[in-house]
Amino acid sequence: MTHKNQSVKHWVVLVLACGLIGGSFGIGINAAGVFYTPVSESLGVLRGSFALSTTLYLISMSIVSLIVPRALRRYRYKHILMVSVSVSGLATFLLGSATNMMMFHLLSIIRGMGHAFFAMVPMTMLVNAWFKKHHGVATALVLGFSGIAGIIFSPLFTSIIGSMGWQMAYRVSAILSIALSLPAILVPFRLNPKDEGLLPYGAMEADMVSLVNVKMASSFNLKQLSFVLFLVFAVMLTMITGVPQHFPGFAQSLDFSAAVGATMLSAAMFGNIFFKLFFGFLSDRFGVIKTMLFIMSLNAISMVLLLSIPNPVVFTLGAFLFGSCYSMGAVGVSILTKDFFGLENYGKTFPVISLLAGMGGASAITLVGFVYDFRVPIIMPLSSPWDLS
Repeated sequence: MTHKNQSVKHWVVLVLACGLIGGSFGIGINAAGVFYTPVSESLGVLRGSFALSTTLYLISMSIVSLIVPRALRRYRYKHILMVSVSVSGLATFLLGSATNMMMFHLLSIIRGMGHAFFAMVPMTMLVNAWFKKHHGVATALVLGFSGIAGIIFSPLFTSIIGSMGWQMAYRVSAILSIALSLPAILVPFRLNPKDEGLLPYGAMEADMVSLVNVKMASSFNLKQLSFVLFLVFAVMLTMITGVPQHFPGFAQSLDFSAAVGATMLSAAMFGNIFFKLFFGFLSDRFGVIKTMLFIMSLNAISMVLLLSIPNPVVFTLGAFLFGSCYSMGAVGVSILTKDFFGLENYGKTFPVISLLAGMGGASAITLVGFVYDFRVPIIMPLSSPWDLS
């Protein structure tokens, strides 16, 4: 017998959310690094200058995310999806015809505005609404799918760039983004399971909370010290995620092949997926705070490997461990926001956190790009007998 709080529909919604996050954040960010070197060289601009287009993409997505909860209360999500997927898909396709940085910047801004409606904020709101039991794992599965998109599409786009040029790679990425998002447009579902006569997975009737139409707690203030400190923490975590997209250039700056850099990026995306799922499992079992401290320790170890041992094998391992940063900035921050400020305030707090944290990650992408351009020394090779190069 099917229960209202345990049905196939819960998992169908989770799969649809995976497709949406893959079509937005997965392709838009986690597979973006392979374009930096070929496009910047083709246009004759600095990597940092080209990476600014990704910064603008993230900033526009973060700013528009502020109005996502209000838009979800006012309009049908299906209608929002049709418009946002179409607009972002067209902007991505036109990137293949861009001939100067002004066009790249403008199209990236439009692309980010479209992706805002099926990326981090709406997808975590969707998971919060549909899952109470196994919430950490469900969040990790959805956000981890953005890493799966990076793993699959980074080598695909690299191959297309090598054989047909970066212009065709952008056009293919647009088609794939629309294809991943299409099931969510075609399959019927609502943001609130109550509208379909269901409860969140594993919840009882008394636990039902609508995250779309919920009334914000009157006692909460965005200016309170605890929220400000949490914002600073979230921004610092998210800035770290600006590094992996530059692994291809990082490897080439040390005279390793482009294949080594692409492998590092793929390894980071494997780490993205693994540690998001691992984070979700651990947070459900041991709590989010203990899990966060453990993952932060692993990330620190990865930095030591990447900054001290210039060896392809060690770099791959370090990149994999470095992928844990995505779990902290995405899964960790999302769950901590829910736990610290409550479900009733999630629609008010998380868009603000996503905005400022997104700007932190966006600025880091550009900053690291300029570090590469001006060859700031960042490697300290070990001396014998531990030198593995």
